[in-house]
Amino acid sequence: MIKQLNVRHIRHHALRAICDRLGPGHAFALRAVEREGGAVIVRVNSGGNALAVEPWLRRRGYHAEYDYRGNPDGYGCAVKVTVPS
Repeated sequence: MIKQLNVRHIRHHALRAICDRLGPGHAFALRAVEREGGAVIVRVNSGGNALAVEPWLRRRGYHAEYDYRGNPDGYGCAVKVTVPS
């Protein structure tokens, strides 16, 4: 069971999910991974990549959900990752 959020691990999993979907060499699709309060926000360049990252993280024990606020610059999508309750 996941007890804490490690930004480096979440970034690694997000990259794996995107490369699994698009193939190697698509790391540019992951725009940012950053802490926001008690959550980690994974910012990607498309809804398809958000839909790949979300279940990938869930299967690994994280609570992940599409973040409807999106990205500050209006480009791409975001996934909010928290510790399961």
